[in-house]
Amino acid sequence: MGTAWSTAYARTRILGQLAPGQLRVLHYHLSVHPGRGEPCGSLVLTKNLALQRGPGPLHIVEVRNFYTHGRLVADHRGFIGREITTSGIYQARVTLPIPQQAPPGRYDVVSLLYARWGHGSPALIARASTTFRIAP
Repeated sequence: MGTAWSTAYARTRILGQLAPGQLRVLHYHLSVHPGRGEPCGSLVLTKNLALQRGPGPLHIVEVRNFYTHGRLVADHRGFIGREITTSGIYQARVTLPIPQQAPPGRYDVVSLLYARWGHGSPALIARASTTFRIAP
């Protein structure tokens, strides 16, 4: 699987603001459609995120890992802080191409969101996962 996927987040509703330096993730969920794919095809990963955040610069990074048979087969790291600028409900869709050499079986997608205010240390703020299958 390649790692050059970009994600565009769209905010659909504004939630109340928190104080500067505060952040609360209310919901983070992943889903893949369709749940089964074939080599050389593609799937769509949908990410739903609801959060409240205070004003000021916030750096949010998503680390997305793909596993099959307990083994890491692909990963992606993306900065999404420019898109998650205010409290709200966000949804993103990203196409996942399936390489020709992808072995059949179950794949687990794990997404971790890390946040950092200013020059502080990154902290894990949310985790979500989903699965899909590659047909033989």
